[in-house]
Amino acid sequence: MRPRATFRYVFAVLALAGCAPKRVPAPAEQRLVLGEWSAPYRAWRQADMCFSDPALVKGELDAMSDLLSSLLGRTSASKEGMWADEHLALLEQAQKVLPPALDGYEAALAGLAGCELDPRTGLRDSLKKGELMARMARHRLEDAPALLDFVKAHRDAPAP
Repeated sequence: MRPRATFRYVFAVLALAGCAPKRVPAPAEQRLVLGEWSAPYRAWRQADMCFSDPALVKGELDAMSDLLSSLLGRTSASKEGMWADEHLALLEQAQKVLPPALDGYEAALAGLAGCELDPRTGLRDSLKKGELMARMARHRLEDAPALLDFVKAHRDAPAP
């Protein structure tokens, strides 16, 4: 290769490298442990999420969605439904440990909604599922105090 052609090649590579999307490091991982499940979550900012590794973001969002889905499945009975001791304990634990993680998860979903998502990453599906799971989990947490009080009161009441 001639020196002038080599210079053009190197210049073109450097110019293209400067235009490529920059990856930013992910914030520190925190871990939610709820019952037998755990999921990572981070204090994402929109800019961080848009330029972070899509596989990392997707994996963490999916892990939290799966955890929330499992929680909702185990605590889905109505107040008149059958509540085993372990399900009541799980809902009580969720009231204590889930709010900060759910706040972070909802912020991550909101930040991700502002990103241009490559359809090949699967992040759009993760976003939709995550929004649904977060909404349902938030609703379950809001209902938990009254539900727990009702179930415990009727459980402890003497049979007629």
